[in-house]
Amino acid sequence: MTSTKKYLQVFEPEIAVTLSYLLFLTLAALSYIIPDTRIYLLKSFQTPPTAAAYGTTLLGLGVFIAAVRLGKKINFTYHKPVLLGIVICASAVIYLTLEIPLILAVIMALAFAALLYYLSAQKDFHRLTGIVFLLALLSALSILLRGIPILSASAREATAVSTSRALFHGTGVFAGALLIGFYDRKKAALAISAMAVVGLLSGFKSDAIAIILSATIAGLLLGKISLRAMTLTAAAIVFILTGVSTFIALIAHGVWNIPPFLYPIYRFGFTFSVYSKIVETSLPLGSLHGQAILSTTQEIMSTAVLGYTKPHIITSTLFGPLTLDFGLVGLIITAVFIGLYLGLLKRDTTLRTCLYAMALTHVLVIIEVGLQLTSIMFLFSMMYLSIREKTGHD
Repeated sequence: MTSTKKYLQVFEPEIAVTLSYLLFLTLAALSYIIPDTRIYLLKSFQTPPTAAAYGTTLLGLGVFIAAVRLGKKINFTYHKPVLLGIVICASAVIYLTLEIPLILAVIMALAFAALLYYLSAQKDFHRLTGIVFLLALLSALSILLRGIPILSASAREATAVSTSRALFHGTGVFAGALLIGFYDRKKAALAISAMAVVGLLSGFKSDAIAIILSATIAGLLLGKISLRAMTLTAAAIVFILTGVSTFIALIAHGVWNIPPFLYPIYRFGFTFSVYSKIVETSLPLGSLHGQAILSTTQEIMSTAVLGYTKPHIITSTLFGPLTLDFGLVGLIITAVFIGLYLGLLKRDTTLRTCLYAMALTHVLVIIEVGLQLTSIMFLFSMMYLSIREKTGHD
């Protein structure tokens, strides 16, 4: 096996997700050791995350690895059940987020399913890439016409739960991977950079990071970009996690005293502390029994876990929401679902490799953010497109 192929093994799901999660845990632990972050975390949580929080996370990772290996042994080709799952998830997301009549939410979900069907029927992948890129730009335009969220805390909060932002994230990540897969590197790099900048202007660093990361993973797996070029990606992501994140925090809070290079460590420490609170209150059988996973904004974490009187969007790690709902059972369900899902995805064509890169990127992002209905809908959508591409659009 060549050194390049050995290097690409890091993108196997059981390796990529596990290493990323362990890095997250390490930085979370450091956040309670470094004085500049520890002082602020102790004001919010009084004590560091418990051993049970670390232990249950490691348990979840063990189950995840086993599920990935099982998934790799299964050749799943049934796209119709996946499409049904998409319609159900999309209906729930639209109904719960927009608070519209259920029948209208179902109609909109069916329209989304029809769009996926149309995209899956495209045999000209350059045309498919152009369509998805255009959808990403239109979604971004609908956000920015109402203001620039990165410059306003209230605009950013409103954008967080908007349909436009959800569409931009999904289509932007999709377009990023497709561009690197089906266009030359210079054109792809220009378009990907433009989408990343738009993602930053929307006020959500995870959007920009996901676009860059999905394109990078797809490019490496397809041999379209070099390891040297990956250093530029790493530099961009570090800048977003430090400088841009600090700017967003300053806009949101007015005053921000944590140095930019420590922001990711503080953020990971805060998120893991939320998960620790969940473990303290929700083991073994959970406490909310479905309310957390049905909270499309995850504001329920701020009120139910942290006791805030005014709801805020709070992250709780990948295992947080379903653990809050159903305790250890919810944690295991999360690990099995994500593991089986990534194990089932194949990478035997260019398009399927791009779809895998997008799905893996999304899972890496929600290690910190937490599993949500929108994530399940997004992941099902990638699986549907992957199955339909391989089965010849039958």
